[in-house]
Amino acid sequence: MRPEELFILSSIHVSPSQEDLKKMNLLLTQITDWNYLTQLAISRQAGPFIFKKLPLLSNQNLVPEASKKQLQQTWYKTLSRSMVLIEHYIKVAIELNMASIPFIAMKGIYLSEWLYKEIGLRQFSDIDLLVKEDDGTKVLEILKQIGYISCSEISTLPVFITEKFEYIHYPPMVQNGVSIEIHTRLHLNIAPYRVNLEDLWLSTEEKLVHNVPTRVFNAEHLLITLCIHLDKHFVSKKYQFTCFYDITNLLNEFVTEINWNDFRSVCTKWKVDEQVYPYLFLANKYFGAHLPEQILRDIRINSNEKFEEIFIKSLAGIEMKVEPSVSYFKTIQFFHGTKAKLKYVFTMIFPPPAYLMQSYKFKNKYLLIVYYPYRFFFAIKLGVKVILCKLKLD
Repeated sequence: MRPEELFILSSIHVSPSQEDLKKMNLLLTQITDWNYLTQLAISRQAGPFIFKKLPLLSNQNLVPEASKKQLQQTWYKTLSRSMVLIEHYIKVAIELNMASIPFIAMKGIYLSEWLYKEIGLRQFSDIDLLVKEDDGTKVLEILKQIGYISCSEISTLPVFITEKFEYIHYPPMVQNGVSIEIHTRLHLNIAPYRVNLEDLWLSTEEKLVHNVPTRVFNAEHLLITLCIHLDKHFVSKKYQFTCFYDITNLLNEFVTEINWNDFRSVCTKWKVDEQVYPYLFLANKYFGAHLPEQILRDIRINSNEKFEEIFIKSLAGIEMKVEPSVSYFKTIQFFHGTKAKLKYVFTMIFPPPAYLMQSYKFKNKYLLIVYYPYRFFFAIKLGVKVILCKLKLD
């Protein structure tokens, strides 16, 4: 790794140790491309962390003024955006509490305050809330009443297909550029693991999040769900680095408060070992996340060289070719019988005109003569790639 990349990795600790600062000071003397470091730090959401660490570094005079100003701007942008999001969160959370609807604050809106203490550190772009499935439509109605609108179009596919689709969250509800995603679960049914939502809800804790009573995950479930969320981004071979920062800082700040026996038991029960331990391995090896010896033994068993290669290339901004995934065809398993499966495949290759116009964003219906052949040959090409990929994996 280049010293610029190592500097970014060492900068994201909320409570840096003297050893962390010593390492950062040493790396500052080795950096030769400040433009690369600055742009990479900003694109990897580490700009605010570096800006706040600079006053603690004796070698900060080595940082060019232009780089300092750019890093400072990322801090101010994160701070101002977070203030807007928090204002919306407080408004929505108060309404849900008044309606006696339980909800869980997830990811950025919760962690920016509880874990990072300073809302200018942790970048987040929307508000994620988990509600019980029976309350989903009630929450959407409350959001509509206070001015939020759905930003998603209704699918023009036939009902026999749309009724099979699964959704982790409803279409985002938006007001003045702020998006709120209402989740009713954490993964699709086709996922290889099973998060027990009943256990998860029973183990939630009530805290004041931005001064509003809110349910949150306990420490064990929070760590597991962060790893699961990070794993979803693995499919595209592009990691969400803010999630690595969350995992690392959660471990460094609360490693002794986590019940590691419960953690291991839940991982086994939910069958998420393969979605958790490889990311703990990366957080420990590259970010210096603290882990007890018993977990270090587990992650040595579950470490994954493929994950590590993708991580290193993602950090450096190297685009990786995404292999076709069999997930493109996973929906077909929800159709029973050869006739139903063939009907689904045929409809997806030759969908209704309205769906084609909706998907490819064109209004002239005479262009359908171009898009139908395109759809057909794309399906053949994708099918061949998936079959070859499947044979390679087998």
